[in-house]
Amino acid sequence: RQMCIRDRYNIKTKRKSVISLPPSHSNLKGDYLLDHHPSENWLLIARYIDENNTQLLILDSFTNETKFSHKLNYHIDSFAWLDKQYASFADNGAVYLINVLTGELQLKFENRHAINSMDSTVNQLFFSTLEHSSHIFSQNIVTGSRIAINTDNAINQLPKTKSNGQLSYLSNKQSVFQWQISDDNNISSLSINLPFKLGFNRYEWSQDGRYILLTKQGAIYQIDVNNDKTQQLTNNEIGAFVVNYDPNSNIIYSSSRSGQWQLWLYKVKDKTHEQLTQFGGYSGRIIGNYLYFTKFNTNGL
Repeated sequence: RQMCIRDRYNIKTKRKSVISLPPSHSNLKGDYLLDHHPSENWLLIARYIDENNTQLLILDSFTNETKFSHKLNYHIDSFAWLDKQYASFADNGAVYLINVLTGELQLKFENRHAINSMDSTVNQLFFSTLEHSSHIFSQNIVTGSRIAINTDNAINQLPKTKSNGQLSYLSNKQSVFQWQISDDNNISSLSINLPFKLGFNRYEWSQDGRYILLTKQGAIYQIDVNNDKTQQLTNNEIGAFVVNYDPNSNIIYSSSRSGQWQLWLYKVKDKTHEQLTQFGGYSGRIIGNYLYFTKFNTNGL
């Protein structure tokens, strides 16, 4: 990711000066959005932390003094001032109101499509959306015939077949992403109350089709689809990314917490972690006595 720096340019003197600069030039984190308050000398800035977190800064536009700073567990796509105390921002299709003095958040509404820009008056919010759709197709590899599994105007992604032959995929046709289960010509929604929002989250079905395995912000989660229960198996300090089941229902996951991507084995009953690779590993599966895996920066299997 490229680093962004905010500068001030004085039209009269034709002089440029730096307004904000991330603490380290090497971390490639930068300030990528800004909006000036219509009546106060306040500058609202979004600073990139990672794909799921953003730091929201309010600076004095004359002195560069930091008035307020809030770390938010959202990726801010756009924002706008509402009044001196409140601003709004969008994370994908969800619009939030933030009290810039206290950091208190309110979810105002959810839009089906991602919001890519916004502006506001005192009582109205104007925004533009990024509307696109994708479909899941089934193609006969012998005859070459292809049919669309779904034809709705929504984002449909990450198809996976379960051990019983059913097809699952993620769809946002109900505004937020949910799992869809396709069985021949019947498609049903798998309604699960998750403690977080789904996006392009890679997931894995257990062999018996009862559990869904995935990661969110470095933590490993297991969802019991029969009982609609989501269990957080690990904390996010392990930095888990790609997760797969092993034949004993333990979990192989990748993590870069040691400084490079390696594969680890998490034994669910014992709650222990064992490092499997020493020279790199990104996604792995155990078959028999062997671990088959890929590396992040090396081609091959």
